[in-house]
Amino acid sequence: MKILLSTILFLGIINSNKAYSSSPYSYNFLFQKEQKILTIESEPENGKIHEITLTLDENHDILDLKRTTKNSTDQSTFTFDQIIEGQISLAKMKHTNGQDLRPVLLSCDNCDRTRGGDILIKYLRSGINPNRLRYRDFEVELRRVDDNWLLFQKDKVVKKVKLVSRKLMGQLVGIKKIIVNP
Repeated sequence: MKILLSTILFLGIINSNKAYSSSPYSYNFLFQKEQKILTIESEPENGKIHEITLTLDENHDILDLKRTTKNSTDQSTFTFDQIIEGQISLAKMKHTNGQDLRPVLLSCDNCDRTRGGDILIKYLRSGINPNRLRYRDFEVELRRVDDNWLLFQKDKVVKKVKLVSRKLMGQLVGIKKIIVNP
């Protein structure tokens, strides 16, 4: 009974601290911190909002990257090893012929979980022919500033991006461009 009561009090203290904290982090039960680093507005998905969050350990080093969609249960979590080993797909869609497409790919070959690195985001420019997909590159730098993580492009902080639809004869064929901090 004493253990149960002390556990309830302990969890109550954590929850009350979270409610009044001005920290940019949220905490999960294992004392890992989550820090949102990017908001994505997706015009091709009728304005859906996605958030990119880093899961950090007690030293503020990166453990995972998570993509969640607002007002939805849709989310994907990627380990840090997946990010540095190859391209991870932040989105999936079906071509009109039923083939799976990966319209937004992220990689970070030189990333380090303690310092960050150069992130390459490849976005589908043209998906008209699923056998000849055309991608464009969008580069940002993931940089640690004290215990916070920020994205930079040409020394400007990137907090939000907007994916602009590319249409041909009224039909969505890809992403025309990515606008920073719209």
